Amino acid sequence: MISPLGRPNTIFTGFTDRPTLRHRPLLRHLIVAISLLMASSHGFAFQATHELTVTLAPETSRLSGTDHITLKDVPKTVVPIGLNPRIRITALTVNGVPRQTVAAANGVAIDLSNTAPGQAIDLEIRYEGYFRDKAPELPANTDNPGYGVSGTITPRGTLLLGGAGWYPAIGGATETLALQVHAPEGIRAVTTGRPVGFATYDGLSVSRWQIDPPAGRLALSAGRYVVTTSTAGDIPIATYFLSDDQRLAATYLNATANYIALYEKRFGPYPFPQFSVVENFFPTGYGFPSYTLIGGRVLRLPFIVKTSLGHEIAHCWWGNGVRIDASDGNWSEGLTSYVADYLYQEMLSKEAARAHRRQLLRNYATLVAPADEFPLRRFSHRFNPQTKAVGYDKSAMVFHMLRQAIGDQAFWDGLRHLYRTRLHQAANWKDLQGAFEHVHGSDLSWYFQQWLERPGGPSLAFEDLRVNVNAPGRYVVSGVLRQKPPLYRLQVPIELAGTSATAREILDVRGESTPFQIGIDGRPRRLEADPHAHVFRRLAPEEIPATINALRRKASLLVVIPTTAPTSAQRQTAHMLARALGRSEVRVIPEQSVDANVPEGQDIVVLGIPRHQNLQNAIQGPIALTPGGFELAGQTYSSGTNSFFGVWPHPRSDEKVVAVLAHGRESDHVTLARKIPHYGRYSYLVFAGTTNRVKGVWPATSSPLVRVWPEE
Repeated sequence: MISPLGRPNTIFTGFTDRPTLRHRPLLRHLIVAISLLMASSHGFAFQATHELTVTLAPETSRLSGTDHITLKDVPKTVVPIGLNPRIRITALTVNGVPRQTVAAANGVAIDLSNTAPGQAIDLEIRYEGYFRDKAPELPANTDNPGYGVSGTITPRGTLLLGGAGWYPAIGGATETLALQVHAPEGIRAVTTGRPVGFATYDGLSVSRWQIDPPAGRLALSAGRYVVTTSTAGDIPIATYFLSDDQRLAATYLNATANYIALYEKRFGPYPFPQFSVVENFFPTGYGFPSYTLIGGRVLRLPFIVKTSLGHEIAHCWWGNGVRIDASDGNWSEGLTSYVADYLYQEMLSKEAARAHRRQLLRNYATLVAPADEFPLRRFSHRFNPQTKAVGYDKSAMVFHMLRQAIGDQAFWDGLRHLYRTRLHQAANWKDLQGAFEHVHGSDLSWYFQQWLERPGGPSLAFEDLRVNVNAPGRYVVSGVLRQKPPLYRLQVPIELAGTSATAREILDVRGESTPFQIGIDGRPRRLEADPHAHVFRRLAPEEIPATINALRRKASLLVVIPTTAPTSAQRQTAHMLARALGRSEVRVIPEQSVDANVPEGQDIVVLGIPRHQNLQNAIQGPIALTPGGFELAGQTYSSGTNSFFGVWPHPRSDEKVVAVLAHGRESDHVTLARKIPHYGRYSYLVFAGTTNRVKGVWPATSSPLVRVWPEE
């Protein structure tokens, strides 16, 4: 880890016409210059230089703007401008002459047919409009991380995404912007690029930013930020927080420096002029070129700086540095998940990495029903748990298996090659394949075809296992590793542990049936295929412990109350839990309405200790619920402020589950219902009040890839 950078400085600057950045190394300039040259060679783009001033009026959710644009080398007579339909153009001139816009396929355009060919064109666009998408204050469900908000201007804060059309982006142009944002006194604005000044006068605050190519569509955030700065090597870094919390700022700045150093060493020079961590006024986790926007409540969770922050910084290389060719799916989230969320676990220990891979397999098997599977190439963005399990979790495993197949050196060299050759350009899966083929020197089309074009994954099982004595004290286990169609080409490790030794082999699996023999000194005790979870596959039902994620379905949720009638608080808890889980609807019934067999077509949540015998029988494992409290894994908890939530397999269905929320204060249960889905990977939770104290996973019962022989 990099040593702390020392105490950062809180700044307040006046206007300056020159960016106050340290000298950047020649290598960084060369990388960016070469990437821009290569990008221009792939397609002609004319130049658009903006001098843009926007004014925010948070009390009325309105925005007004004036944009002076100089166009050079325009190759066409009708140029589209990317303004939102909410925007009204109040004045438009072309070379000083008033004009009207014309209709275009995706909005409006400017007709330049009367301008002199080859000469620079001066545009002035004045406009105004409103942005008032409803931003959640305390959302119950976070499956869609954007909450449908593309543009909102409020006294709490401002967020305008790149797709919100808040300024006249010129379609097809390479754009440079000098941006001024005017807002009520004390409000700062943040966007891509580099800050070049901030000042307050006459009751207004003015933020100035310089955005150089390749910028893409800009997002804009604004709020009453306290700015704290530091450096990561020669790179300026900053926090924009909605409170003056120097300790939190120092934590984020030090971590940011560490992540940038990690990824520069892995992939190449950081591709933007600076990086900022910006607090949003509602829960988000966005990664934009040169900054990340994280909700305030999320920002203060202690694990975020160790996980999500690094994920968003990694996007500066993958997704924002090398951009996504949206016509061919989104490879960026899976790769970023692998080089961030997974890599951090690998850096901790082999066991932590193995546990993470196993969790990815469990996430997929729990969240993605066979009927909901789709090919990885079709993943575009996350909008529910199923799309996340495919586009993040399965995709991360696909990158991991590629690394296993071609080796560490070729894998990391392939990413460095991709970064050098595609920086600030759009890349698709074919470009990734080409980068890895370039460094590995072999055709990898078979690999990418099977993992990108097919939904789901392989299903594997041992069959026909036999033990033979080959020599005194020497045993041979033979058998078949079977996979169900469609058939995959796989490298599957198998491990045989005996009384005095362990043997390992890798099976080259290409068909439906792969025979094997593996010998060992001493009696065999345990045979396992893929013991360290290196292979993506669909887990068998008996390998999947019941977890909270199993409750995240679209269907109706049945909530059972072990009393004659539900109270108002219980109904509130039931509806909050259903919303937080993303359920389409909820039905609340007293336990006496449950028939003798327990409904098999629905997931069931019991609010209290069940009395129905079949519901009681569903509760398995080291847990005992009594009227006075509960005992979990030998630890006793009183009923007062301690609450328990657990999930188990449904007694009549392999696909459904039964859950229980018991004990604690009924007044806390609504809050717990909102929190519980955030612990999706766990089987059980213990809360003291509304604070989680214990979490864990029930052990899996068995596996078709494990055979254990009893001791004799």
